[in-house]
Amino acid sequence: MITRSGHAPAIEAAVRHDSNAPIFYARVGLDSIVARKGDSDGESGQDGSARGQTLFAFCGIGNPAAFLADLRDWGLRIAGHKFFRDHHRYTQQDAQEIQEEARNAGATGVICTEKDIFNLRGTRWQSSGVFYSRVSMCIEREEEFWRVIIAKSKSRK
Repeated sequence: MITRSGHAPAIEAAVRHDSNAPIFYARVGLDSIVARKGDSDGESGQDGSARGQTLFAFCGIGNPAAFLADLRDWGLRIAGHKFFRDHHRYTQQDAQEIQEEARNAGATGVICTEKDIFNLRGTRWQSSGVFYSRVSMCIEREEEFWRVIIAKSKSRK
């Protein structure tokens, strides 16, 4: 599975050097933008109002630049960003710094990944515009992909 690309001949050639396995592509697709409700329980409700705002992105994931690129590809206006190490557990001080940087950048709200929302537990936000992106992987030739997976799993029994 080659992710974040629809065509990668160099990667395909490298795979083909060691394997004749079928190659599939997948990309991240935006399912929804969700508004965070509450300060510690992570409850949320779907809210499309983020699309009309200028947002400040933050995240603690392995590939933060890809998250930023995805937000822009999805048509969101991003005024700035702050990245943390992967699996970062946010503190109240982090929340205050993010909000201050967002205000200084002219953002009216902040956005993070769905993974990050779980690491915000216990933080309080002055801004009511705290959003996260809910995504899924979109696999090209998905039916064929699952046929190959099922066939391989049956052949190993």
